[in-house]
Amino acid sequence: MGVTAATLVVAGGGAWAKIDASEFLTTNPQATGHQESNTRSGWTAGGGIEYALGYGWSVKSEFLYADFGTYTTFTSPPFASTNIQPRDVKVKDYIWRAGMNYKFW
Repeated sequence: MGVTAATLVVAGGGAWAKIDASEFLTTNPQATGHQESNTRSGWTAGGGIEYALGYGWSVKSEFLYADFGTYTTFTSPPFASTNIQPRDVKVKDYIWRAGMNYKFW
């Protein structure tokens, strides 16, 4: 039987996210739309645990928090300013992962 042990992990660093935003005006007979795409830089921090089950098998769980600041979308709308106003959106993500590993050697 293999050694049974738990390993704690702390992680942090840079993060990048692609943001796609779209909005459509459907109140007139010819629906009009607008799409934007942007890549944001941010940071991430988190931690996790990996537990060795034995015979090369382990299970793990990890949580990460990522923050990309505030993103202002639709800053130059193609519609009248009364239809679409710029919006400030706080972009953050909460990521939880779980997995099982097998070590071959």
